[in-house]
Amino acid sequence: NPPFLATSKYVTEAGNIAGGMLNAYGQGDTTSPVHLAAAYASIVNGGTRVFPSFGGDQRVGDRVISTETSVYLRELLAEMVQNGVGRLANVEGYAVGGTGGTADMWYNNEVNFAGEQTVATFVAAFPMSAPKYVVVTLLEDPTNLADGELKRTAGWTAAPVTASIIGSVGPYLVEHQSQASNM
Repeated sequence: NPPFLATSKYVTEAGNIAGGMLNAYGQGDTTSPVHLAAAYASIVNGGTRVFPSFGGDQRVGDRVISTETSVYLRELLAEMVQNGVGRLANVEGYAVGGTGGTADMWYNNEVNFAGEQTVATFVAAFPMSAPKYVVVTLLEDPTNLADGELKRTAGWTAAPVTASIIGSVGPYLVEHQSQASNM
């Protein structure tokens, strides 16, 4: 397994065809939000691997993708927020880029294929011209009543929560960056 992939406790035993089919599109594997943030930070920072830390020295690893690929992916992530399914994550003045995913929730060691319960994840980075921050929003069984219809996907549920987080902490981060550059 890649270093950022953790096998879910819900993955069925080896040799189970249904389990193999679920793993083929990500329903049987899970990644922690911290590892997901590190992977996205590595993608948007120019392509060098980032190791999560909570303060102190930031350790930078080897190149995982080319600078050109990183720039291209940043453009795609920005487009997803500007004009795509992540548009509810847009925050004026912060140049947000990101994308989301929605998966069926597991219940009693079986996946709920009816789509009645989902896990919605949205990952955003900002500012996209030179990303410094990554936000991972993960919601279990989210709902959003929009246009009189119940919405459960990440674009309708996790994206607006991500926008709220960025809108709330963004001013403090920008202020902190300004103070640090004046020292």
